[in-house]
Amino acid sequence: MKCVNNKYGTNCDIECGRGCLNNSCDDSGKCSCKSGFTGDKCDSCEEGKYGNLCDINCPIGCANNKCTLDGKCYACKAGKYGNNCTQSCSVGCVDNNCSFLGECYLCKLGFRSESCDRCIDGRYGKDCDQSCPLTCLACYGLKNCSACVQRHWGHTCQTCPTNCLNCSSERTCSTCVKGFHGVTCSLPCDKNCNGSYCGQLTGNCSNGCNAGFYGELCDMKCSSNCLHSTCDREYGDCSHGCNTGYSGANCFLCKLIRNYRLLNL
Repeated sequence: MKCVNNKYGTNCDIECGRGCLNNSCDDSGKCSCKSGFTGDKCDSCEEGKYGNLCDINCPIGCANNKCTLDGKCYACKAGKYGNNCTQSCSVGCVDNNCSFLGECYLCKLGFRSESCDRCIDGRYGKDCDQSCPLTCLACYGLKNCSACVQRHWGHTCQTCPTNCLNCSSERTCSTCVKGFHGVTCSLPCDKNCNGSYCGQLTGNCSNGCNAGFYGELCDMKCSSNCLHSTCDREYGDCSHGCNTGYSGANCFLCKLIRNYRLLNL
């Protein structure tokens, strides 16, 4: 018995392959294929095709030009990655090889990051083979620095004002060398600041005063009657007491009383 209505099998209950020419097949299901189909029963797409009619090309990034019925690559060609293998691995990947997420297995010389798409510090260019200016730590070009060595600033890493360790312009220092303060680090700290340290904005001695001086700027002398010539930073009170014959917070009292008595003998 010959089956009809695109069927085959003992009971004529199996449909011919979707790719059978004229929708007809023999008793075993074999048939001639429409364009784009392949197999004895024309139930598969030719290599490089997908879709219900096998008339859509697989993405060009598919390895071996093979993809699923819904157009997803089984694997990507070398140099490609992503769901449809449409994205290219970074030029920094060794052998142009990367994972499905675009992460390189190994970076070429001069490249860095997981996807090897950034240059190491001090290099720039498409192949990360050109050297940044000496004053640049990192750059995108000869006149486009992204980070500067200390005492330099800006896209071209210009020199900061004298006595600046770090600056954001030729008029604004963020850190001064020891012994200086001010917006441009042009003002010297008071010579009596301990260790020559002072606040950048105020000039106040930030590490205390040298022995024998007190005040925010360490510009006032402790009483000569202070023991060891040391006194309180804020008020000048003698820290360790007075020399023999003197008393009082500033060690002036005994001397004044003695002089008073001598004058009234």
